[in-house]
Amino acid sequence: MDELGLLLVLSQGMNLLLDVHGLHVNYRSQTGSEIFALQGVSVSVAQGEILGVLGESGCGKSTLAAALLGILPPNALIARGSILFEGENLAEKGRDELNRIRGARISIIFQEPGAALHPTMRIGDQIEEVLRAHGSLNPSARRERAREMLISVFSCDTDRMALSYPHQLSATTGSRRRRIIARLIHLPSICWSLKTKCAWSNMLDSQTASGCSAST
Repeated sequence: MDELGLLLVLSQGMNLLLDVHGLHVNYRSQTGSEIFALQGVSVSVAQGEILGVLGESGCGKSTLAAALLGILPPNALIARGSILFEGENLAEKGRDELNRIRGARISIIFQEPGAALHPTMRIGDQIEEVLRAHGSLNPSARRERAREMLISVFSCDTDRMALSYPHQLSATTGSRRRRIIARLIHLPSICWSLKTKCAWSNMLDSQTASGCSAST
């Protein structure tokens, strides 16, 4: 049996945030045939809820996450269904509209969260870059906000962490810290996280959860 995986959905607040109804996603092969990846998927997530979608490799967890964020590959299409996020149907949004939503209001952490970090940029600079793209803070305010975000999870070595490059993180805690930093980089209303079965306990640890809460 293939390794089990978990699609974890973290959200903030109290109201209904995501409502997916009858979602069908198909892939077209090079021969022209269609592969039905998702058939009639319906799910809802209220603000403040954590939803886990469990299944074997290839069952469609990544396709579901990609469809919700509008990052399906060119050979995939949403055949039917609606994706209501904060009252807006993401399935009908164009690229520019989705770019404004992604990162600011909805985001994803891939199975290797370190991939979300630019290898040649310092951690503090990367957090500031996201704040610049999705906010109106001036440079001084962005630096202060980025520092506050790092303090919330790295209270003992905030300045060193801000000046570090991703490859300079500790070999023993680097993976965990990259995951937490990846959460800090995105300040969405909802976040999808793709994890394997063996990583469940780490993904649900209290420090990661507090990083989500600290972003409100």
